[in-house]
Amino acid sequence: MTFVWRTGTTSDTVLQITPLVALGPRIVVTFTLGIGLVYLSLVIREFRRYGNAMDEKWKDKWKKQLRNDPKEPQPERMHSQDVSHPHTPGYENAFGGQPPKRLVTAVLMERPESQSQNWANYPEYNSENLARRPKDWRPDYEARRSLIPRIPRTDVEEFKDSIHCTIHATLAYNSADPCVSYDLRYFPNPSVLTFPHLRRIYNRIDFAQLATNPPVNKMRLFHPLLPWYIDVEQHQENGATVQDVIMQVHMELQTKISARDYFNEEMGSARRERIARAFQRRKQGPEGEEESKKGVMRVDYLEDRVVFVGLVRVRDGLWEMKMKGVL
Repeated sequence: MTFVWRTGTTSDTVLQITPLVALGPRIVVTFTLGIGLVYLSLVIREFRRYGNAMDEKWKDKWKKQLRNDPKEPQPERMHSQDVSHPHTPGYENAFGGQPPKRLVTAVLMERPESQSQNWANYPEYNSENLARRPKDWRPDYEARRSLIPRIPRTDVEEFKDSIHCTIHATLAYNSADPCVSYDLRYFPNPSVLTFPHLRRIYNRIDFAQLATNPPVNKMRLFHPLLPWYIDVEQHQENGATVQDVIMQVHMELQTKISARDYFNEEMGSARRERIARAFQRRKQGPEGEEESKKGVMRVDYLEDRVVFVGLVRVRDGLWEMKMKGVL
């Protein structure tokens, strides 16, 4: 700005420069100022949505809800202690065979029979009537990039683990030679869950190994495509095990989504389309009829990257789930 306002005046003590030499810096400064004005207009446009206009909009939505008296089913939080396992309390049939009926049905409330069986037709939210960002989503999740930083509302409790620990070899991430391969769309069994380094089918002793060293009673997992954290908790006093990680990740991702999770201001139409395609692919799998009855679940938010290949410790003691596509 100093160059623009002072260069070329009679009070300058420096040598005059030619118009062609001055043109470059002047264009750069003017362009930078123009970008700033564009950002300012975007900020003003964003803040115009707040205040009375937003309040009135939400009042109208609530009035409409009260008139229709909709009761949107909320996913029931599945807990591994609901079922039993002959070796480690909390899991049944973890080493093959038929999964518990409770898991097959995803332990969710059904919508009224009088309404369409298509979850996308649930009347409260749709592409024309979007919900606010769900409060149970992790605060750092972004379905769409925004030029303006946002501080989302969230009910998720903060979690930090300052203890430096390493992951068990069977769950460690190795991009060149994965130590674990698990298709998260299906109940864990040897056909979809393998530990290549073992060179054999896993057994109860493998699953009973502590997931970390030193052991911890809780681990918080995440993946960039998932709006939710996955909290893995110990089921024995000595700490969280490999089985805790595998089973609790599976059960969390088998939770059926609500209309609010799909039709909200954070999600774009392109993202919703990719999730819908993931659901269609799951229906075309070996358990297509059963998968179709389950509807869209959290695992579909992983899109085509549904094979779990390990964990990596990142900031604040969180563990990032590493995924890849189905071969």
